[in-house]
Amino acid sequence: MSDGFGNELECPHCGATFHYELTRCPNCGVNIYFPDDEEDGEFRKSFSSFINSIRFPLGILAGWLASIILSLGLYIPIRFAFTMPQSEYVVYFVMVACIVVGSFAGGFFAIRVAKEKVVLGAVLVGLISVGIAIAILLREWTTVIPFPSVTIGWLIILAASFGGAKTAESMLRKVTVETLFVVPPTEENLYQSLFIKAGYDHSVAKRLIEYERQRTPKTARSELIQSAIRRWERDNRTGRSIN
Repeated sequence: MSDGFGNELECPHCGATFHYELTRCPNCGVNIYFPDDEEDGEFRKSFSSFINSIRFPLGILAGWLASIILSLGLYIPIRFAFTMPQSEYVVYFVMVACIVVGSFAGGFFAIRVAKEKVVLGAVLVGLISVGIAIAILLREWTTVIPFPSVTIGWLIILAASFGGAKTAESMLRKVTVETLFVVPPTEENLYQSLFIKAGYDHSVAKRLIEYERQRTPKTARSELIQSAIRRWERDNRTGRSIN
């Protein structure tokens, strides 16, 4: 298993010998102390894919809840705070103002969660906000408010939802633009880092990269090098903790 000096190990998978401080065989890439986390990686990919598939419905649900809670949370206390009878137009204006705030918040939260389909998200949240307005109108008013006034109120509510969605989109876009100014390491620099970690041995560095390529054949070489560096660092941290 080891040489006379006891500072080399024999890989149980391929039989190659290497220095005892390495936790992964440089010839075949097998982890000597711990099994590879392939199943854990596949689980994370599956979980991430699942989250992405439900992100938009979750965003719309978050927008609806925000719109309903904030609209009614503002309107109901204000409505019952009126101690004297008010003009129906005054009450209608207050109702629209409260729902506009809720609609804006709903559109904002919907896109912050969904991170896509801004127009569709704004429309769906705006419609639920308009539905709140219709429900209040049917319950509160005994006389008919002129249709132009009602229509203007609905359009303002829809516009507020769109405004909230666009605000969320602009914030997400700002974050994305800021990441563009972060200069990523070049492939040459990445390989140089891996080469140093591999003890200035090109054959070891290439085998580590090839091991990552066997795991993910379609991945770009720069990403393979990054994966090899992360695996090397993790394995050697683990190796030090064992010793």
